[in-house]
Amino acid sequence: MLYYWIRRRKIGSVGIVGLLILLSGCAGLKKTVQLVPVVPSVQRPIRVALATQPGSYTLKFTTPVKIRVEEAIYIFDASVGPLTVQLDPKFLELRSPKRYLRFPAPYHVRFSWVMAEDRIQWDGKAYPGNLELLGDETDCAAVLQLPVERYLQGVLPAEMPSHQAEYLDALKAQAVAARTYAYWRMEHPRHRWFDLFSDVKDQVMGAFDDQRQTKWVQQAVQQTAGMVLSTGQTAVAAVQYHSTCGGVFEIKTLPPGDSIRTYRDGDASLEYCRISPLYRWVRIVQAEALLENLVRSGFISRQQARELQDKGFTMRLTVLQRDASGRAEQLRISIGDTDYAVAGFKIRAILGEEGAPLPSNYFFLLPRPGSQNQFYIFGAGFGHGKGMCQWGAIGQALEGRNWEQILKFYYPMFTLTQRDALP
Repeated sequence: MLYYWIRRRKIGSVGIVGLLILLSGCAGLKKTVQLVPVVPSVQRPIRVALATQPGSYTLKFTTPVKIRVEEAIYIFDASVGPLTVQLDPKFLELRSPKRYLRFPAPYHVRFSWVMAEDRIQWDGKAYPGNLELLGDETDCAAVLQLPVERYLQGVLPAEMPSHQAEYLDALKAQAVAARTYAYWRMEHPRHRWFDLFSDVKDQVMGAFDDQRQTKWVQQAVQQTAGMVLSTGQTAVAAVQYHSTCGGVFEIKTLPPGDSIRTYRDGDASLEYCRISPLYRWVRIVQAEALLENLVRSGFISRQQARELQDKGFTMRLTVLQRDASGRAEQLRISIGDTDYAVAGFKIRAILGEEGAPLPSNYFFLLPRPGSQNQFYIFGAGFGHGKGMCQWGAIGQALEGRNWEQILKFYYPMFTLTQRDALP
């Protein structure tokens, strides 16, 4: 069933909306006039990018939603069926067996709830909030808007195990770190349309299903409501966190007062993240797999790779530079007489397997005895090593530390503050 509103004019802060038409097969017309007040938002919702690449996506809803565009408001209910969304910078298509809508760029289509809030299913994942689809000839995006505290309920179970009561203080520390990052991103948005991504480019927001929304997730968010880390009561800190430090944090030489500065664990025996499945790890990689990764990363062409495989080749790996924590910063890959310099995260991508990057840059290399083109990689940790170690936070919670102590341990230079107290 499809309803269609035509907006006629606005007077002051109240929009006059007229001619409500009910379209259902050959049903008759019904019309009414409603006054819709424009209510300012008390606090801006966070804008989360669910998709930024052209493609085909699915959209499903079980209760009526409004589809707001510049010239009209449509209302869809569940009888319309799942929509196929063709997202493209130049156009937007919404298709189902019963309906078809096409919007040329620039377009800005907003989905919101008619009555009680439900969950939109985007590509099979359920999310609360309002969905916007945008395109402007150059970019396109599917953006979810929802309150920050609600957003955190999707982040926590995606970023940290959340099914044990013993993890509650670690979850509270995670809630504060994630909330801090969210507010910092709202002040430094990724794009004019959205504040952050819903994946590892920022922090992961998972589906809002009942299995993931445990009571400990709810408690962690509610019992730290509004709390953020700040730089001397003046600004939201630019915090970072990662899965597993492997016992050593990454140290960077940064200007005084830089808000992303982190510190090494003061006591090498405090290996709280030893419970992590990636506290220590070993990989065996083949030179052929590394050659494929070099092609995928643009260091060599597919033709060059074929020629090397046809002629045969030897490969040498050398770590040229490490940071103060021991993490590899510069790697040299030598194939015959040609050297390739790899730096930063690309090291993890090149040394990874089947498209998955190496867990971290904290590793040591050893050629496999008797083989020139096979390598052992002995590593520790998972992630970049900056800021709070998530498994370390869990380890500290299991040893009885509370969430404030955990945050003080990982962010000693920051202050716990209510967000509303900051300018």
